[in-house]
Amino acid sequence: MRKSLYFIIILVSLFHTEAFSENKFGLHAGISFSSLHNTNSETISGKHFGAFGDFYLIKNLAISLSINYLTMGGRLNNINVNPYAGEDVYAYDFKVVLDYLDFPIKLKYNIPIRKGLFFIQPFMGYSLFSLPVKDKSKRENKKFVGKINDIIPDVQALGDPAKQNVVSGLNFGISFNYKHFGLCINYFYAHKSLGGFDTVEPIGAGLKGQTISILTKYNF
Repeated sequence: MRKSLYFIIILVSLFHTEAFSENKFGLHAGISFSSLHNTNSETISGKHFGAFGDFYLIKNLAISLSINYLTMGGRLNNINVNPYAGEDVYAYDFKVVLDYLDFPIKLKYNIPIRKGLFFIQPFMGYSLFSLPVKDKSKRENKKFVGKINDIIPDVQALGDPAKQNVVSGLNFGISFNYKHFGLCINYFYAHKSLGGFDTVEPIGAGLKGQTISILTKYNF
């Protein structure tokens, strides 16, 4: 993680040149829609907000650095949990809500329209690391489903909370901009299991998050 921070500092230094007048800084905020990849999880909504800086390499092509607070997770229904002690098996709905502090680096390209007053900005990049902030996951809708000898559980209760993981992942999307204002659609795919997920395993093993965010932004 320290190497990634050094890398970001070097990039900012390289692009903080004569083109500084073209560099843009701003804020963005909106709503995120998250699910767990390769599962039948339902989507949950959450928050996504942060600040960004666009450092131009040449006209219309920029490296963008940002810091974001966003929610990832999903909802898994009717999960049979093998009891930590005893014989009764219960099913739960797991609402997985994990907050992260995200540090992506992106390459953006401006496509000017109508003499540059309006421009479309496709982008792609990579989140170097997303730091866990808070695990707000919870079990809901407890239901008795049978005895341990009659039911094949989906997961094993460990009795201890699973640790929320540091993750990295792919970012891409597009923004539509008019003067200082913009509307952005961003997709983030985490390469590593998010972890967390209440007190059971292997519900967190191999389950990777994916998030679509719709953001409004303002450039200073």
